[in-house]
Amino acid sequence: MTKARNIGCAMKISTLLTVAILTVSGIAVAQSGKSALFALSNSQKVQTLRELVALRGMWFEELTSLSLERSLSQVQLSMAPENDAAVDDLRRAQREHSSAKFTEIKSILTQIEGFPMRDELSGDTEQALQAIAEDHKVIDDLVEKPLSERDHAMGEEAIEEIKSMIVEMRGMTVHIVVPNELTSTEVTLLMRLQETVFDAREYSGRARSMFAIATMHGRTLTPSELTYVDFNLNRALEAWRSVEHITETIPIPPTVTQKIEETQLQFTQYVALLDKLKDEIRAAQDDAVANGMTDVSVPITYSVTFDEYFKQSGDALAGLSGLINVVSVSLDEIWAARDTTQQYTMIWNVLVLLGTLAIMGVTLWQVSSKLTRKIKVKVDELAALTAGEIDRPITQDRRDLSEVKAITRGLEDLQSQLQTAARAKEALQLSEAAQQQVVQSLTNGLNQLAAGDLTARIQERFDPKYQGLADNFNAAATALSDLVARVIETASSILSGARGISMATTDLSQRTETQGMTLQTAAAALEQLTRNIISSQADATELDSLASLASDKGVAMGVTMSNTVSAIEAIKSSSQQIEQIVGVIEDIAFQTNLLALNAGVEATRAGAEGSGFAVIASEVRGLAERSAQSAQDIKSLIAASGVEVAKGVEYVAEAEASAGDIGAHIQKISTLISRIAVAASEQSQGLTKVNDGVSQLDLVTQTNVAMVEETTAECTSLSAVAQDLSQLVSRFQIDHSKAEDFGRPAKAA
Repeated sequence: MTKARNIGCAMKISTLLTVAILTVSGIAVAQSGKSALFALSNSQKVQTLRELVALRGMWFEELTSLSLERSLSQVQLSMAPENDAAVDDLRRAQREHSSAKFTEIKSILTQIEGFPMRDELSGDTEQALQAIAEDHKVIDDLVEKPLSERDHAMGEEAIEEIKSMIVEMRGMTVHIVVPNELTSTEVTLLMRLQETVFDAREYSGRARSMFAIATMHGRTLTPSELTYVDFNLNRALEAWRSVEHITETIPIPPTVTQKIEETQLQFTQYVALLDKLKDEIRAAQDDAVANGMTDVSVPITYSVTFDEYFKQSGDALAGLSGLINVVSVSLDEIWAARDTTQQYTMIWNVLVLLGTLAIMGVTLWQVSSKLTRKIKVKVDELAALTAGEIDRPITQDRRDLSEVKAITRGLEDLQSQLQTAARAKEALQLSEAAQQQVVQSLTNGLNQLAAGDLTARIQERFDPKYQGLADNFNAAATALSDLVARVIETASSILSGARGISMATTDLSQRTETQGMTLQTAAAALEQLTRNIISSQADATELDSLASLASDKGVAMGVTMSNTVSAIEAIKSSSQQIEQIVGVIEDIAFQTNLLALNAGVEATRAGAEGSGFAVIASEVRGLAERSAQSAQDIKSLIAASGVEVAKGVEYVAEAEASAGDIGAHIQKISTLISRIAVAASEQSQGLTKVNDGVSQLDLVTQTNVAMVEETTAECTSLSAVAQDLSQLVSRFQIDHSKAEDFGRPAKAA
């Protein structure tokens, strides 16, 4: 017993050690997996930041190209087309470089994962570049024109819009960053160094454009232009001081330091050149004022030519652009190193994880080898129970693990349940025999009922607990037989009554239909007569209106005749007055003729001096004779007109009398027609009422016909249903002593 107890304790200790080893291994696996996932996450973040650093570098390179193209465009707008070939080539080359760089930027934006501002930044950049493209088109159109025909205000506006778009895109760089725990102060300041170097380059480029135009045309800048240059140059110097401050704050990579030193030398020389040119401009302006010249821009000969200035300033700006690229490369190298470190960390954590898993595997193999034998025994015992060996004993061992003991108890419970089930199965087999007898008898009885034999009954006796089924079956069969017998009797009565009703309704339907047709014909004839009378009434009314109109016209014609007679009398009176006037004209003509004759005599006496007056007197005499002749003709015509007017008066008087007679006759006709119209109206109203009554009677008759037809159809349907019911119940076998023979017609009441 002591030995067995010691063995049990040793197995328990072994089990506890195994559990402890597995627990520690699980914790190690979890920690290693967490570290590996953390390293993988950091590696992905570093990769994203590395892509963003590359995107920033390309972004500043794009801005540098746009700024340089803007500066070249401003210079070319001040040059004649025959002298701008070199500048035009540089400008178009920068535009192609800018377009290619933007295509590359869009490609990188679509590939960066985990960058929340990707879509917004892409859309804003696309809109800005579209606006710049429209300004480029304006500039291209202007530089193609002769210098004197260019709209310089439009060109300056396009340059200012491009400048604004560059500033807007410069502001977008603040979004090209994903701050997290991996971003260091060194990286942040290097990004700031990128921005300040670009600002120095942008403001220096603006000042460069103004001096390039001035050296090209050999004229001084205006005071406002000098102020603009000073402002941008001060901003550039301020940006460069920020660069120097950043280099003093953090350790700078050697390549960046070397490039800053080179760029500082070029930038200092460029600033000195600008200061020298400003001094020359101020001296020239002072001389011009002293000589009485008030023009704000005066001719000047600079100490450097346009080509020398353009090259030296271009080198300085190129140095600033190169410094931006060197900073971008340095940032990429920093993130590349961090990416390599994160990858090494992830590989080490994966190796640790694999080692821990190997230890867990070995431990689990040892534990499983000890449990396999015990479990195999229990599996064999379970297989025996499954095969039906329910009396086979179940082995037990106090040294078994608690899990094995639980399996043993489960097998014992299963064995007990199987033994109980075996005893219940024997009792069930005895009960099934009695049930089979009952089921067979009920099946035979139900089959007879299904075949229509309602006399079927169960005669044999069952076990007392099943005898109730037999009694209930017999009672149900008896009740069903009585019900079918009553249904047969009722169906016969319904069939007989339905046939009688069908014959009566058919006869009534025929008589009602004949009556309806007669009424329909009478209604149609009466309706036609009513329409004819209404039409006659309308014609009589119209004729009455026409007679009244004719009477009114006759009265109006009489009035017209009276007016005509009055007018003719007035014409006759006027003719008499005209005749009197004509008489006066004849007297005047006679007197004029005498005067003309006397004037002619006097002119003859005067001799040659009165010859002219003699001619006038002769003409006046001739005129007097013609007036007298015309007055005589008018008098004759008036006399003839008076005769015709008298005849017209007589004719109009006769027409007036005839019109009066016609009006009287028309008045009598109108009275008679009015009486006819009134009578026709009264007849029409009476016939309309009669027609409405006949139509109502016809409608009622047609409704009765429809109801009779529906009743006939329902009776026919009822007969068919009764016939079908009789055929259905005829297949049942019943006790005929309880019902009359099926199909025998009932006697008429």
